[in-house]
Amino acid sequence: MNPAITFYGGGGDSANYTGESLYSCVIDHFDQQKIWERYLGTKEGVSAGINVAEADYLHGNDIQILVIYNHVNDARGFDNGVDHAEQGIILAEALNIPDNVALFVDIESDYPVDSAFLEGWYEILSTSSYTPAFSIKKANSPKRTMRWEKIYKRI
Repeated sequence: MNPAITFYGGGGDSANYTGESLYSCVIDHFDQQKIWERYLGTKEGVSAGINVAEADYLHGNDIQILVIYNHVNDARGFDNGVDHAEQGIILAEALNIPDNVALFVDIESDYPVDSAFLEGWYEILSTSSYTPAFSIKKANSPKRTMRWEKIYKRI
């Protein structure tokens, strides 16, 4: 299996493009997935961003997509939260992600974070056509999500 893929109860998280070959391997080893976490925009050396063809493929297999913005490595400061939220919106709009879909900001356990950043992200996303959401990983915690109920919306 690809080390850039994580599986958890009914869902997968892939840093790579998901097509027929990868998904067939997943089905063979883990069963049908309901949710697939994918990233907005490419982050060099970390993840390949989702594209329209991949979203169509996943939806064609009845998989919901959890949309994650993972271009943050310092989650401090209101203006920084605003800047990242605006960039996330640009990336989401470029993919024609529909209104009301949750955009998760990914904050890993080793990233500095403060409430001002979260407020900036929330303020901009809540006034956009998207729903603000947070994916915050604590040390020694395999999964992390807030506003999980919003993931069931399609792009």
